[in-house]
Amino acid sequence: MAPTWTDLYESHQGELNVGHVDCTSDLGKSLCQLYEIRGYPTLLYFSPDPAHNDSFFKYQGPRSIDALEKFALTSEWKKADKQDLPQLLEGVAYYQRQVMIFAQDLAREIDYGYESFGLKDSLPSPVRYGLVIALCCSPVILLVILLFVCDDGYTPPVTNVEQARPKPANRASAKSEKIE
Repeated sequence: MAPTWTDLYESHQGELNVGHVDCTSDLGKSLCQLYEIRGYPTLLYFSPDPAHNDSFFKYQGPRSIDALEKFALTSEWKKADKQDLPQLLEGVAYYQRQVMIFAQDLAREIDYGYESFGLKDSLPSPVRYGLVIALCCSPVILLVILLFVCDDGYTPPVTNVEQARPKPANRASAKSEKIE
């Protein structure tokens, strides 16, 4: 990806501002967390159009220089996944945002799976999501059924050693039986 990125920068210095951030460096970590970068490389496009100053666009296409030029120099970026510029969230708002991101990532992965098997048009999106969630939750549901519904009177083995050993007969009574 680095050579393609460098070629894009060199061939469009007057038209595009091209940059990169190392998310593993101390300076880059906070920026990558703010923009919720989860995989590498992640390509973000910030439009010079004032109407889009409050948002950015995630590029999901091929990593060739031709595809990147088409995306950035034509209106192709308007078709991309638009996201609002991040805000510094705290408390419950932060966790709500994380749940939303997880749900979006999960939906994207489910759609990708159906698309890769050629089943994209076979089921509507809500049915696909419900089916996958049901399949993921089915082991838990089966465990609950086994634990609470299938009670056949089973009693667990005794774990106390004193209860498990037979009690010896009283020695005094045993001696008196031998004498008689």
